Amino acid sequence: MMSNLLCALAGVDVIHDGVYGILESGMTANYGQLLISHEIVEMTSRVLKGIHLDEDSLAEELIGKVGPGGDFLTQRHTQQNFRKEHWIPTLTDRTPRSEWERLGSKNVLIRAEERAKEILRTHMPEPLDSKVQKELEDFVTKREKELVKVVY
Repeated sequence: MMSNLLCALAGVDVIHDGVYGILESGMTANYGQLLISHEIVEMTSRVLKGIHLDEDSLAEELIGKVGPGGDFLTQRHTQQNFRKEHWIPTLTDRTPRSEWERLGSKNVLIRAEERAKEILRTHMPEPLDSKVQKELEDFVTKREKELVKVVY
């Protein structure tokens, strides 16, 4: 995560190693690790987005009203706005240990692998546009003919 974040903050456009399920210098790929990597990329993207500040989001009037030591969580403004800036992971578990144990003590890799299997079992891709399908088939046919010429 830190390698990806530092690269992203430096302005790198493409980060290859350590993302998208690639392990062992690209010799191994893992669907569960792919989903973990995706969550890391989402986290990095959220950091790069920054925090939006304007008169409403800064809520100076509310800060003055609630005062030091006050409770902002019960304020209507907080309830209406906190999710705009808050990123919630789907695989990383933030539950207390007792709840985590009650739910089966599944670590992030187990949850990621279960999610990957669910996606593979239930995902139904949308069919390609017929024009795109034809162009793709023509491209493959052309390349296969070129390959035959090179090999023989």
